[in-house]
Amino acid sequence: MNAEATPKSRSSNDLADILFQDKNLSYGAYVLRRAYASDLGMSFLISVFVLVMVFVSPLIIDWLKGEEEEEPIKTVRVLSYSELSAPPPIERKKVPPPPKPEIKIPPKKSQLKFIPPKVKPDEEVKDEEVPTQDDLLNKLAGTETVVGNDSIGLDEGDPDAVEMPEEVIAAPPPPKEEVFDFVAYMPEFPGGSTELLKFLTREIVYPSRAKEFGVQGVVVIKFVVQADGEITKVGIIQGLHPDCDNEAIRAIRRMPKWIPGRNGEFPVPVRVVMPVHFKLVDR
Repeated sequence: MNAEATPKSRSSNDLADILFQDKNLSYGAYVLRRAYASDLGMSFLISVFVLVMVFVSPLIIDWLKGEEEEEPIKTVRVLSYSELSAPPPIERKKVPPPPKPEIKIPPKKSQLKFIPPKVKPDEEVKDEEVPTQDDLLNKLAGTETVVGNDSIGLDEGDPDAVEMPEEVIAAPPPPKEEVFDFVAYMPEFPGGSTELLKFLTREIVYPSRAKEFGVQGVVVIKFVVQADGEITKVGIIQGLHPDCDNEAIRAIRRMPKWIPGRNGEFPVPVRVVMPVHFKLVDR
């Protein structure tokens, strides 16, 4: 089994024989090296065959299916301008003319013949009555006497008189008064901050329920000092207790008029934010 096998024919000592000299020649590596050249050639031929088939197969498929029938070529006839027929006539609808506006000619006003007098010989002077100023009061002066309507523009009941509609001009809306947050001269309580503190201390009554539950803190009030110093638009920014909030609003509304704020020389409405303190005093 382990005896060294001798190849059937050796024409020359190639590289495989040199490598496997004095070795077991029945080992697979020796057989593979001996068959390498033939395997390489066969692989090359197979690759060439596959590549040729890839390019030739579409032609073979078309040949097997047969040539498809060619579509007939459509011929287009080009007509010249002289061969074209005249277009059909366009029927135009007759639009009736718009009705003429009815023009109402106002009646003429009566006029009297009044020609300035000229100096003429007596034989050329005709006996004609010269109209007086009273006759020309409601009539026009002209070269001849014409009888017309003397009430034009004078009688309000004249049906021919044209009444011009009265133009109604709407009054412009009153300008919205701007409320400032900061001005050059801010509003001030009469007597300053010291008098303001005395007023709040004297005016505010600590609510009994808030005192019973030991509620104390700050209520932040906002209000507007108008241009005349009146206090308006009182509201709460930060509340503490409903009773404390209502008491603070009541005290603010009872304040006298403030010295209004001024933006330059003119007093203007200014929004003021003021804290009101509620603090229990131990006795």
